[in-house]
Amino acid sequence: MTTIPFLDGGVSLPVTSRASERDMSPAWDRWRSAIASHEDENVKALAQLMAQSDALRGFFTALFDQSPFLTDLMIREPEVTAHAIVKGCMEAVDHAFNVFDGSAPTGPEAATDEDLKAAMARTRRLKRRVALALALGDVTGKLDLFQVTEALSQVAEVSTDAVMAPILRGLARRGKLTVEDIANPLEGCGIFILGMGKLGAKELNYSSDIDLIVLFDDTVPGLEDVGEVQPWVVRLTRDLGRALEERTGDGYVFRIDLRLRPDPGATPLAMSVTAATNYYATIGQNWERAAMIKARVIGGDRVAGNRFLTQIRQFVWRKNLDFWTIQDIKAIKRQIATHRGGHAFEALGFNVKLGPGGIREIEFYAQVQQLIWGGRDLRMRKQRTLDALDALVETGHLDQPLRDTLASAYIFLRRVEHRLQMVGDHQTHVLPDTQAGLNHFVGFLGYASSEMFLEDFWHHTKAVHAHYINLFGDAPTLGNAQGSLVFTGAEDDPETTRTLKSMGYEEPERAIAMVKAWHHARIRATRSERARQILTEIIPALLEGFAQTPNPDQTLLRFEKFFSGLIAGVQFLSLLQMNPSLVTSLARIFGSAPSLAHQLGAFPDLIEALLADTLPDLSSSTAALIDDLDQTLARGRDYQDLLDLTRRWTNDQRFLAGIEVIEGRLHSDETGAFLTQVAEAVMARITPGVQAQFAERHGTVLSPETSEPAGPVIVALGRFGALDLNTGSDLDMMVIYDSAIDDMSDGEKPLPATVYFGRLIQRLVSALSVQTGEGPLYQIDLRLRPSGNKSPLAHSLESAALYYAADAWTWELMALTRARVVYGPPAAAAKVEAMLTKVRQQKRDPNQILIDVHDMRQRLAKTKGAPLLENLKQGPGGMVDIEFIVQFLLLRHGPELIATTPNLFTGQLKDTLHCLADGGVLSQEERDLLNDAYQLWRRLQGLLRLTQGGDRPLDSVEESLQELLTQTAGVENFDALITLCHRHAANVTQIYALKIGSPAEALIAAGADPSETIEGDWM
Repeated sequence: MTTIPFLDGGVSLPVTSRASERDMSPAWDRWRSAIASHEDENVKALAQLMAQSDALRGFFTALFDQSPFLTDLMIREPEVTAHAIVKGCMEAVDHAFNVFDGSAPTGPEAATDEDLKAAMARTRRLKRRVALALALGDVTGKLDLFQVTEALSQVAEVSTDAVMAPILRGLARRGKLTVEDIANPLEGCGIFILGMGKLGAKELNYSSDIDLIVLFDDTVPGLEDVGEVQPWVVRLTRDLGRALEERTGDGYVFRIDLRLRPDPGATPLAMSVTAATNYYATIGQNWERAAMIKARVIGGDRVAGNRFLTQIRQFVWRKNLDFWTIQDIKAIKRQIATHRGGHAFEALGFNVKLGPGGIREIEFYAQVQQLIWGGRDLRMRKQRTLDALDALVETGHLDQPLRDTLASAYIFLRRVEHRLQMVGDHQTHVLPDTQAGLNHFVGFLGYASSEMFLEDFWHHTKAVHAHYINLFGDAPTLGNAQGSLVFTGAEDDPETTRTLKSMGYEEPERAIAMVKAWHHARIRATRSERARQILTEIIPALLEGFAQTPNPDQTLLRFEKFFSGLIAGVQFLSLLQMNPSLVTSLARIFGSAPSLAHQLGAFPDLIEALLADTLPDLSSSTAALIDDLDQTLARGRDYQDLLDLTRRWTNDQRFLAGIEVIEGRLHSDETGAFLTQVAEAVMARITPGVQAQFAERHGTVLSPETSEPAGPVIVALGRFGALDLNTGSDLDMMVIYDSAIDDMSDGEKPLPATVYFGRLIQRLVSALSVQTGEGPLYQIDLRLRPSGNKSPLAHSLESAALYYAADAWTWELMALTRARVVYGPPAAAAKVEAMLTKVRQQKRDPNQILIDVHDMRQRLAKTKGAPLLENLKQGPGGMVDIEFIVQFLLLRHGPELIATTPNLFTGQLKDTLHCLADGGVLSQEERDLLNDAYQLWRRLQGLLRLTQGGDRPLDSVEESLQELLTQTAGVENFDALITLCHRHAANVTQIYALKIGSPAEALIAAGADPSETIEGDWM
């Protein structure tokens, strides 16, 4: 019998199958048809060998069973199959390359006869023939891993040049490019292709994508005008990609991947050398340095390409790594989570490339240490993975036994990877996900059972993973309990996508793209290398913190908007790194409070306020807050500093109060009192500043009785007066002065008092509300002053007293139930307080008050009314109903109670309710029901304004907010909250009907005939 090289004297072939020749009869019929009457001598010899050898027929049967892809190739290329079996696999490979070279036109013919279509056909035949010969040598063990991967890499390299040449000739004919030799347009053209990854290291797989970077040297004559040249080099790149990856009747060569170029999400497919060099010098990341270790010129102008690689050598190989660079390299490694249980080591569906103990871990083990040591030791600058491991041994950074462990695992896993890809020519690295599939596949590797295969498989992968996680000692992982969080490389890491999904991100691909954009310095905050290094360290903690919010994707988007607005990022990122609790606070802000997030985005310095241990003591007085504000103002130099520093301090207080509310540490009454005291502190410092500046020209108006300043006396009204401000409240107030309207000021430019205080208040309103670089302070509302907008901005004490005694409307008297003096010269302020007390003591017609109050409530209901769940303030049983009840009772019974209850008009609503109950106007039960309802409405309204930026319907809030509202209300779920709201509204409505009643009841109480009177706005 003729000797068969595959058998080597009878040694079993390393591929098995349970299928018989009869089982595979369709494939055998096709194969026999392909070789029947074939004239090739090798095919004839093979036919004779098959007739003589059961082992060879068994091998073919097993191959037909295991690999539809190789079966099709064998039948399509019987000469190659025969050549490999009869004369040797490597000879068949060499022959395929020789035939390819011999078929290419040369000399003048190259410029005329060779077109792109012909080159595409030639390269596909080459790929098909070489892949078949290599596969036969691979599965039989006649070729080692390096022979296979190097030959596959050579196919990619020669194919790239083969299709690039006619594309360049086409450009030359159209006048886009000048070439010295039209028959050999690659030489000196200035355009080159870098092979990256496995192609660059000559480690290519059967079904690999090939990673390419296309560059043009803009110092080469004809390529200097980047704006003109780049578009057609991009077109060349597209044509090159199509020529290599398009499937035709001849198949395809390789799929190409251009995402390893600098910042692929923001750059064109082809770049100039200058742009690429600048990128690597300023923005290039450590993972890109690792990728560049394997970079090699595989197409186009070799001279220009090698010149570029020399230019960026210092980027790849740093002689002196600083501490932060080493930390960044370690952080990249540590983002890949360590093994946390058996789920990662399950055979079915295991990824031999990316799984724990897989090929990527061996490659990274070598590359990380190459980056650390290669700048100072040229021996470390190896492209192939196993050569790099050998260099680590040679340089004393790795012992020989460990090198052998990693090397044997690498070869074993690459062999498994190749078999997976040979099955159907798919770019896969995943073992079959069914037991039956795995049982069948292991025969392709020569195993009799999956148990035998897995024994070897786990031996290698678990050894690799154990060494991998020990690479940097005991540093904590930067992954997540559910898996890895890796944002390096051109491709999205599948494990990272899975991890983000398990964390609750609905759009993990968008999250990955966002983080990669930050790493590529597309925002100002990450343009410094130090910022990107810290980002690598903290991004897993950020993502995990955001994952704790109801909607992680929305939280990340809000953070991204904030982060993109920062001018610089090192200080902010350093704060996050040093203060992990800050991440939790940011997650709450961006996850639950878009209004606070907007405020933080507008004023990033508020981050520092988050680092404060606590708010100022909430039980402290306004005087204590003034002292705190004074410490801030001590840094100021002029009036503008007064405005800016006051705003900064106030925004800090309001922002922190919002955080305390969201985190459940402040209740509505505490928040209202605190924010009101903040406003009083501001008034106590802004007003004198405005007065002093105004007095420089116009002097001061003095009270004729006391010879002290006559004003201004600022009276707080509305929520300001009721000590019930929230973070977005306006300041309702009126201004009174203690002098005659025609008294003159004593300055260089004297003014009558009415003009003086009018202009002064205009200045004050401007100082409080104008937008400076630190933002606005407060919006001021003066419409509740006597006679409203028709009157002067400031009133004399005499005119105000007369107005409230005789001319005030009931609604204006209602406003005075919440009036407090918050600023003014002591003597004038005391007189205003006395005037307010006198007005409150004045008895009025109770029936008219009843009619007026109810009429106003009805008017409000018609213009602003809505169901309670849509408007907690104006809806039936809502805040306005409670306020109307209280204000009516104060007007009705206040004159009787004020003597015995001095704080009746000066506290928060809860205090007033207690006073009314103590005075017998309300029962204890009514007091508690009204107070409980009001506190709930305030808490819910405050949260809605913080989280939604304003009043929003309660029953339409997104699910992510429902949990926070539920917690605030102290109930089990959102349905329970809605039920609670309806119960409180019903209680308030019942008390309203009892105390104020319907329009008809109000008129009957007044002695009128409702049938004759109820109409219009009363309906």
